[in-house]
Parts: sequence; C-alpha cells; structure tokens
Amino acid sequence: MKAIAINAFGDSSQFKLLDLPMPEPKENEVRLRIKASGFNPVDYKIREGHYGGGSFPLVLGSDAAGVIDKVGSGVKEYQAGDEVYALIFGQGSNGAYAEYVCIDTSFISHKPKNISFEEAAAIPLVGITAYRAVSSSGGIPKGLPVFIAGGSGGVGSLAVQMAKHFGADVFTTAGSEESATYISEYLNVKKENILLYKGLAVEEMKNKLLEMNKGELFAFAIDLIGGEMKKLCLEVAGFQGHVTSILPEEKGFPVDLLTRGESIAFQKSLSIHFIFVGSQSFYGDRLTWKAYKKELLYLKTLLEEGSLRMPTIQVVGDLSIETVKKAHQLLEEGHVKGKLIMKT
Repeated sequence: MKAIAINAFGDSSQFKLLDLPMPEPKENEVRLRIKASGFNPVDYKIREGHYGGGSFPLVLGSDAAGVIDKVGSGVKEYQAGDEVYALIFGQGSNGAYAEYVCIDTSFISHKPKNISFEEAAAIPLVGITAYRAVSSSGGIPKGLPVFIAGGSGGVGSLAVQMAKHFGADVFTTAGSEESATYISEYLNVKKENILLYKGLAVEEMKNKLLEMNKGELFAFAIDLIGGEMKKLCLEVAGFQGHVTSILPEEKGFPVDLLTRGESIAFQKSLSIHFIFVGSQSFYGDRLTWKAYKKELLYLKTLLEEGSLRMPTIQVVGDLSIETVKKAHQLLEEGHVKGKLIMKT
C-alpha cells in the first residue's frame, strides 16, 4: 500500500512516499480502506519529535474515514463494506496518511449517515477532545457562563457547539475579525461574547472578559490553545470554578498550581482537569478502550440529529507528499479554522 511516512524526526522535508506491506487485521480488528484522513496540530509536533518514541518508518495521522474491506477473528459488529470513521491514536497498524489501516473495533463507529467521508474524517480526534473538555468534572450546569479560549479551530468549533448544546452561555476568543465572523455567524456565538485578543496582555484580556461578563468570573474556563491562554483561564475562573486544558506545557512554564500561598488554583479552590485523548489508548488496556467507541457513537448521534454542525473543512488534496507538506505548513502557521482534510 502507498503511505506518506517519515524515517526521522524533523521538518516536512522528512516526508517520503513509501510502498509498505499491506496490513492484516488481528483479532478484534478491521482493515479500513481509507477514503479521507484529517490533519491535526499534534501531527507536526510528533513529526518534529516533541513526543519522542515511535519506530520508523512512521506514518502519522489520527483521523480516518473509509470502508471496511476485511475483518479479523472475533469481529461480529462489522463486516466488509461497512462505512466507518476511526480514531487512530496510539493504536493501529499505521497512521492515517495511507491507503489502508488496521484498527481495533474499540476505535471505530459506523459513519454518520448525513455526512461525507471527508467530513467524517474531520471528527474523531477533535470531536472526542471537545466532548471530554466540555463534559469534564460532570459537565456544564445549564445557564452558567463558560469561557473557551480558542473557539475557531477544529476542537473549538465543536466545543463551542457542545457547550451551547448543554445550555451554557459561551464566551470565546478570536485572533482576527475573520475568525470572529466565523464564530458569530457559523457557531452562533453572540458578538458581544467574542474577545478579539490580538496585541492584548493577559491582564488586559482578563479585564475585558470580566467587563463582557458583567464583572463576574466564570464558572468554567476551557483552554484549547495553551501558553498565555492557559494563564488567562486560571485568572478568569471563579472560586470553586473549573479549568480544563487540552494542552501540556514545556518544563518551566511559569504558573504554579501546587505551592502553598502561591498557587492560584489553591487560592480560588479550583478544580483542574487535563484532557489527553490518548490516555486509555497509550496507557490503558482493551477494557478501557471502550470509552472511544461510546464517544464516537455519541458524536454520530449529535451529527445525525442536527445538534452538532460540522466544523468547516478544507480538502488540501489527494494522498501525496505535496498535500501533507502543505497541510503541515498551514498547521504550523496557525489560525486554521475548522479542519484540514486529505482524500485517499
């Protein structure tokens, strides 16, 4: 099979078009003929070696949608010809930048009937991340103000909608007028709830957000960007509030969460929740993997009933080195609205 892979960590010049052996499904696995795959910021970070590990050649890509062409022993729920979407993160014969992948059935669900393969490939990683971020600590009580740092990206587009679906009054950030328009018109967030943050320091952003929220701190703050936005979420979260982040920071990040007297989390009695979608996949066993199927099925329901709109997608191209390089360049430049997709 054809696949785009790297043989060493580094920049996008490492990508090579390889002809790899066809993977064969093991027990409880299916083989998926990939029709479309999604790109995520974590892809270029893995490519650069930030997370280490992995064996070469390494095929990246965590999102896929396609048609099952072979099933392994023990598989009863699926058969050849079924249209599915899959999370390929920690498990799988290879990543999604390929023609085929074998994956345990815990990481797939039948594709939502009302969306295309390209749209379905945009959902798994960002959809599960958004759901876990919004539902962490038992979920958002209806009617409470929620601040989401980063509302226009792939995760943000879904997190904003889910928070609204659960009854929250959503406030979020935009890095440009274009992003603000997308958040307002496509995600139906009130214009007065969107903070244009370009050029503002954390203290300035905090003051503007409090003014927007009638002087009140937020019951929930969700960090989808990291860095200064993580600091902002901690600053605007209220007493006994809840802060969720989907991004780790480098060693030496200047926010103290644990030291007595200096910790803003201790001072405000905050609950802190970190989201790593790969937690069960990388560190659990098959019994823990069932969470992924449950979440993919829930997202399928929301999409089919119209409670969740697709993030905007941009099809970058077909399976090729050029497509992968272009997608990684766009991701590294930042400010991608929605999801980047590759057809296979």
